[in-house]
Amino acid sequence: MTDAALARCFSCGALVPDIVGPTHEYMLSSPGCWQCYGELLAMEYEPSFYNPNIHRITVDSYAVSHPGTPERRAIQSVNVHLVSLYCVFEQRLPGKQATKIIKALVDDSEITKRLSWLAPPDFSEAMVVTDVLRAGNREDHERLVTAWGQSLWNAWKERHLPTIESTAAPLLRALHRSG
Repeated sequence: MTDAALARCFSCGALVPDIVGPTHEYMLSSPGCWQCYGELLAMEYEPSFYNPNIHRITVDSYAVSHPGTPERRAIQSVNVHLVSLYCVFEQRLPGKQATKIIKALVDDSEITKRLSWLAPPDFSEAMVVTDVLRAGNREDHERLVTAWGQSLWNAWKERHLPTIESTAAPLLRALHRSG
């Protein structure tokens, strides 16, 4: 992070640089939080850090902690990333399998047209992107990303587990049938 003054991200609550800058179009965050996420992604793409299973959790965690507003893209994004976290933490699927599931979800217009806005939970007990940036090595990074994802999954599942399970169920059955 930079030496800029700090401010709380209005979406996830992380204490991040108080800067002016770009943000995502529908995963709403403060510019400082979006910058921290970019730093995290850059670190993850380093050959010494890259792990596709951990990267899957990173992307999902940032997305569900920045749910945006009730519009089509944000609705699809939150649902898709929650299904992925469900696959990882409840179904114990590796990231590659979770990615197959969410690709099938996005490609199935019958499912996507039924997705609805899921009211965000209270994130005050969840970890944030800056917690993960404190990792000193790959093992710490993987442990912190997993804990971040689990903390967000726990926050969301308390209110929306049945909805997420019903969205994921036909996709999981198709995955198991295909081997």
